[in-house]
Amino acid sequence: FHLSLPPLRAPFDSSIRFEPQVRTGGICIGRLEPLKNQLALIAAWDTARYGPLHIVGDPSPNHQSYAAKCRKLGLPKGIVFLPHQSPEKLLTLLRTKKVHVLLSSYETTGLATVEALANGCQAVVSDHSIQQEIFNQHVHFAKTGASTSIKQAIESALHDESDHSAWAREKFNAASIAAHIEQLYKGLL
Repeated sequence: FHLSLPPLRAPFDSSIRFEPQVRTGGICIGRLEPLKNQLALIAAWDTARYGPLHIVGDPSPNHQSYAAKCRKLGLPKGIVFLPHQSPEKLLTLLRTKKVHVLLSSYETTGLATVEALANGCQAVVSDHSIQQEIFNQHVHFAKTGASTSIKQAIESALHDESDHSAWAREKFNAASIAAHIEQLYKGLL
């Protein structure tokens, strides 16, 4: 049994072909909360070396102080904070960024990472065993509590020229997931 993810959102288009363009910097899409470890990402991010970083997402009402800590550390570094964005705006951002970083301590779906891969980004995720099973050699792994590990994973991703978009589009589209689930049920009957 292998973990599967829910299908990608509607704006995902399996016929997309990416035109060569310069991708710079990074993006982190996810609710601002301690379990997503944006603060560790901000602390590790070196804007001069890695380029601009966009943190996209809203904090829940009970994580306002965490969001304030993130902004306090990130704004002087030139990190851009954006509230929740439309799917179209997210796709525009993803298609200009080199790497998506989501260092979630406990992430079972990884949908933002899948969409980043499908749209031509490299990805950095936590080294949690679920993430390793889902993404294997298609992402760069970091220990969420270790700044050196985070920096090494970011640098590795920024220098990686692999294209994982076809893999993500094939593995995580609705038809593929439905076929996989059907095979699982046939095996159980």
